[in-house]
Amino acid sequence: MDIQHSLGQKKKAARYTYKVLLVVALMFFAFEGFAQPQFSLGVSGGYDKNFNQFYKMPKTNTDAFPDYNIGVDGILTINDWLRIKAEIHYENLGFTRNWNIESSSPDRIDVSKVSLNNLDISPKVDLRFLKLGNFETYFSAGFRFEFMLGKYEVSYTASGKEMEDDHVMDEYNEGQAGVVGGLMFKYNVSEKISITLSPEYTYFFDPLYLQSEYDDDYRHDLYRMGVNLGVEWRF
Repeated sequence: MDIQHSLGQKKKAARYTYKVLLVVALMFFAFEGFAQPQFSLGVSGGYDKNFNQFYKMPKTNTDAFPDYNIGVDGILTINDWLRIKAEIHYENLGFTRNWNIESSSPDRIDVSKVSLNNLDISPKVDLRFLKLGNFETYFSAGFRFEFMLGKYEVSYTASGKEMEDDHVMDEYNEGQAGVVGGLMFKYNVSEKISITLSPEYTYFFDPLYLQSEYDDDYRHDLYRMGVNLGVEWRF
């Protein structure tokens, strides 16, 4: 990745950051004083399954499943059926590259294990449509902004020896935005503590791997299926 392209990606990530902070601020302050909103803090984490992440990426790449995320959630409960929240999560997207080099040397590169580390910021709105005793079900929708924090790689020779240098030099998209939607199942253990389960789908507006052209009419954008387990504490 050349210097100008890298700087361009960093500027793009910075613009996304400013936009998401503005969106989060507007969501939290738009309902100030409305029906005495209550604030909750949560921790959550879970597994993700990414699709189209290897499109046009060189060599042979396979999933290092499962990918995962973990982080904190800030929730503002406006009334019985409406909540707004901001999720800030660390995400790991891993894969294995098989080099398939035609050589009999035991020192040839054979496999690389790569981890892409991301920061995820997701402002969302939760709408409750079902309540049965302590059990509640919400429809959740919003936006997802994702920024690459770095890449970690370990490569091995055909003899199994760990190599010192990085070899996977692909041009990843360092800043992405998309839409996210799903369900949230919430069980209120007490007035203060709740347990949540959240399956969701995210569609990003760009591919993970940077490309100047597409070879057909279908854009191979990154998308993701995930499920998170969390705990919320209401103040």
